Amino acid sequence: MDSHQGLAITVMVEHVRAGRAVPLLPEGAPGPVRHRDRWWAIRVGQTHYQPVTDPRVIAQLDADAGRWHRARHAVIAAGDTGAQG
Repeated sequence: MDSHQGLAITVMVEHVRAGRAVPLLPEGAPGPVRHRDRWWAIRVGQTHYQPVTDPRVIAQLDADAGRWHRARHAVIAAGDTGAQG
């Protein structure tokens, strides 16, 4: 991989499908993706993901990922509770 070129969308989609990358959003890629212990993002109109390097953006993505994770688990738990009643 050329560090200036990044990862093509199609390659990142394959990483997500294979479980080697985790998308931030339920829709998957394109969108922010956690891969190889770092966040990757793609700019509108671009064809390749680039590693996110801005610490503020990384912190926001980490926080957003935590919120999505908690929300998913809350919905699952609520569904489990409803199934018992």
